[in-house]
Amino acid sequence: MTMFALLVTTGCGGSDPSGPLYESLAENHPAATDSASEAAAVWSADGTELLYILPDRTTLVARNVATGVRRVLYVANAADRVQQVELSPDGSEFFTLATRFGQTTITTIRRHNAALTEVITDRGRFLGVDYGKQRDVSVAKNGDFAYIVRPESLFVRRKGATTAQFIGVDCKSIAAVAPAADGFLCYNHRSGYTVTRFTTSASAPIVINPGESRIHWTIWDIQGISFVRDTKKAYSESYTFERYSDPASRFVTLTYSRPEHLGNSVSLSADGHSFAYANFSCAESSGLFSCSKTQLFFYIADGLSRTTKRIAVHTALASPTVTIAPDGSRIAYQLNGQLYILSAR
Repeated sequence: MTMFALLVTTGCGGSDPSGPLYESLAENHPAATDSASEAAAVWSADGTELLYILPDRTTLVARNVATGVRRVLYVANAADRVQQVELSPDGSEFFTLATRFGQTTITTIRRHNAALTEVITDRGRFLGVDYGKQRDVSVAKNGDFAYIVRPESLFVRRKGATTAQFIGVDCKSIAAVAPAADGFLCYNHRSGYTVTRFTTSASAPIVINPGESRIHWTIWDIQGISFVRDTKKAYSESYTFERYSDPASRFVTLTYSRPEHLGNSVSLSADGHSFAYANFSCAESSGLFSCSKTQLFFYIADGLSRTTKRIAVHTALASPTVTIAPDGSRIAYQLNGQLYILSAR
């Protein structure tokens, strides 16, 4: 049983005891586009292509969203399992993180472009986190890239350079990289409650702590740092978007209570204007703390109009991986080995 299924079948703290045990809605979602692993898909900067890993975990493909044409970008050797992919902003190169089948201590980060496939390190690490934008390699707007070397050391390599610069330690996963790769945000423990800000200077790291909230997704652009965090109070749950040190930017979604709860899948658009997320809800109850049928509710939250809209309903007892297009116009999600793409407008 997955952790997601366990939460559903055993109940979740914060449920409104006066709320209904279940609510069943008519399904409303597109047909599957392709087979895909649950690893997070990646949109191209212009939103025309979607990169994702096939279920065999050895093949990386790119799909033109408008035409449906699919092309193979990379096929790993039979012993590797590709877990993550990152794309440079100009689309000229991509990065893969692969674990060795049966040997979880061997994790290799590679850089791929038209000229070469280069091993960056074979001492990478893979947490296998199940929520949010947490990466072991991340590309900045200028093409520089940051990566983690086992156990928790953060490095940055400049575009065109052959050597890397050490940044700091206690980086369990990368949340975001500044556009000029002169600043870095790292999760400093797996729960996601806090992130640490590193710089390329000798200044001490700064801890960003939103209180008793979990940071699910972070971007760092020319406007600064923006993130989506959850808020869980007695009998109510919601998401909050805000730019760091800018209270006026704060936007809170609808508030949810039993039988609906926040899931672990959130994605913030690259333009910082909207984010997508999937909640789970008990559709058929077999007891006070038991659910025999679960539905996923997919939402789009628009930070400009400050509205939240449900855009799809999918019956499933598994956690999806949601990714929103850079301009917020589409979302893609992987569920039970299938890829779905739908309009967010």
